[in-house]
Amino acid sequence: MMKRTLVIGGGFMGMAIAQVLAQGHQEVFIYEMNEALRSSRAKEYPDFRFIRHLNECKDIDVIIEAIPEKLELKQELFQKLEREFPQAILCTNTSSFLISHVGAKMHSMEKLIGTHFFSPANISPLVEIIPTAETDPAVVEAIFYMLEGCGKRPVRLNFELPGFIGNRLQSALAREAMSLVEKGIATAEDIDFIAKWALGIRLAITGPLEQRDINGLDTHLSITEHLYQDLENSREPLAILQKKVQENKLGMKTKAGFYNWQSKNTDELLVKKDRALQKIIEVAKALEEE
Repeated sequence: MMKRTLVIGGGFMGMAIAQVLAQGHQEVFIYEMNEALRSSRAKEYPDFRFIRHLNECKDIDVIIEAIPEKLELKQELFQKLEREFPQAILCTNTSSFLISHVGAKMHSMEKLIGTHFFSPANISPLVEIIPTAETDPAVVEAIFYMLEGCGKRPVRLNFELPGFIGNRLQSALAREAMSLVEKGIATAEDIDFIAKWALGIRLAITGPLEQRDINGLDTHLSITEHLYQDLENSREPLAILQKKVQENKLGMKTKAGFYNWQSKNTDELLVKKDRALQKIIEVAKALEEE
């Protein structure tokens, strides 16, 4: 039974994952290189064991990486983890890289697997489990049941592909939404309003393929025959996105993006959104059980 886990990275995602593991009665260690952040987190989360060096913890069963999304950093880390923790299952929380690319410098990827948590990881139930072609099936099963034991809703992918499933669906929707803003069809606020009050509410209880069955596949085919040719299909980031990044309009963190965040208390807003998300999850689970 897996009971000792190590989280690499004490940032927002790493700490959220650590909370999930603790809910599953795991003994959690957290490795964070930044001394100031490590000290701050240790005061904020006194129940976790924060370490300065990897050799401070032994007999680790599972390691979950949650460091910045830089491929070379991840590759070097997993090369080191394979050497120092040969008995451990090694998980990467990458949201964009192929798992096999993350493990490219490893001797063997039998114990390597992707565990893609969705933010906020301590609230959102879903975790995508992505094996490489070399991943031992027993590792897939072990991680699936560990995550279930932590209260998560894991989903296994049959094989890896860029963006996995969730981010591919999300990226397609975001690309179309940005394209509509770019073309002046509607404001960002109105497009988000439609996404939340038409699509979002329904998606909480009915997935896109289930909804197509409800509507009728013949009806959907008729729609797609003339609609698909007009949908955004750019293979490059849209100009509107590139321009905002060039202008340092990066979103909430710079107080400007598709929205103006200058007058908003963003910390308070995020707390409210997390509470609302928890309520939606509770309702969706209750409906599933009926």
